[in-house]
Amino acid sequence: MTTEEIRKILGKDWAMQTLDVWRRAGYQCEYCGKRMTEDPDAYYYDTQMDHIVPDMGNGFDNFALACKACNFIKSDINFAQGDSSRASIIGRASAYIKEKRDFNRTRLQADLKLLRMLDDLESTNSMLTTSSAPR
Repeated sequence: MTTEEIRKILGKDWAMQTLDVWRRAGYQCEYCGKRMTEDPDAYYYDTQMDHIVPDMGNGFDNFALACKACNFIKSDINFAQGDSSRASIIGRASAYIKEKRDFNRTRLQADLKLLRMLDDLESTNSMLTTSSAPR
């Protein structure tokens, strides 16, 4: 079976370069390691081709397979300072993404606590308003 035949069977109209990026990445996000084949949503909707160095073109070495969250967090930040090897750039971007995710986990816990407090306050106020209404 040829590569073209396999691509047709897969049902994806992938450019050869896209298929090569997926294969090089081992079918996982190159920033966080999420398996892009773990479920249909990840496979069909959560994968993106990221330009490792923004505005450096569409060469094979400038693409990374990324989940949407990592690509969103990384955005168009250029991590090419210092050692400019592909592995070093991805490593710096991965560290940045992990730091943002760790911060957001802590922030979410604080936000959830505040939201529960707000729900409790509004529930209490609603009960007081209902019980003090004229009959």
